[in-house]
Amino acid sequence: MTIDTQINLRDLRQWVCWRSEERGGKPTKIPYYPLTGGRASSTNPDTWAGYSEAVAAYKEGSYDGIGFVFTKEDEFVGVDLDHCLNEAGEVESWAREIIDELDSYTEASPSGTGVHILLKATLSDGRNRKGPVEIYSHGRYFTVTGKHLEGTPRTIENRQEQILALRRRVLGEPATTNGHETTRSVASSSGLSDQEIIMRAAAAENGQKFRRLWAGIRAITPA
Repeated sequence: MTIDTQINLRDLRQWVCWRSEERGGKPTKIPYYPLTGGRASSTNPDTWAGYSEAVAAYKEGSYDGIGFVFTKEDEFVGVDLDHCLNEAGEVESWAREIIDELDSYTEASPSGTGVHILLKATLSDGRNRKGPVEIYSHGRYFTVTGKHLEGTPRTIENRQEQILALRRRVLGEPATTNGHETTRSVASSSGLSDQEIIMRAAAAENGQKFRRLWAGIRAITPA
């Protein structure tokens, strides 16, 4: 598992291992401290290790993978797009729009049905999730597979303006970096494009139904 990045995540001591365990009747990726095998916390640096240490613990066979912890100090951001990859590795249109917009290192998730995008930016506190879209900059870890998505950069790029625009559009709230509103919220904006309307519908709480319907409409619509 390696990632070729401009800013090398492997140099940061912010790595954990994870194991899939059942919680509340569904599988959950539980983080573990690679050096002791105890539970790790995304807010406790004492439970994080170096990249090579996490990989070594993973290769021993007791874990399902490794992950990187985001903090306010490192200015990395992770974007998680769920249920957007089919068995053929094709990306749904709503997710492709986001991937192309952010244009940074992107890889398939462990399940093979979603993608993770890593980029460089600074975000203020606020809502992190809506429907299949999650955006985190601290207090969270992302699994890292190294399964690079073809056609995307192999480097982690600075995408400050792009992530602010995405956060504002998809999460429906003002995006800020210093406590001041940088742009109007979606609720007060007007003139959304067709693609923006589709993306917001796909990211809604019941967006899975819409995505299935939209995929069927596209399949029967003549070119």
